[in-house]
Amino acid sequence: MRRICLLFLVLIFLLSLVACKSETVTLHCDRENCDNTVEVKVEKDNVPDESWIIFCQDCADNVLDD
Repeated sequence: MRRICLLFLVLIFLLSLVACKSETVTLHCDRENCDNTVEVKVEKDNVPDESWIIFCQDCADNVLDD
């Protein structure tokens, strides 16, 4: 009986880990004349879309230097 309960608890634990994994969203860089894409890892409750202002790493370095 203990083995069945332990197996059941392990199964529930693995299912909870699968349910909490993060997803990746691909967005476009918002700087002019830049065609790069940015992949953002997101949680299920906070999903960015194209209305967010996102810069690729190269553009972010140039914007922050100014």
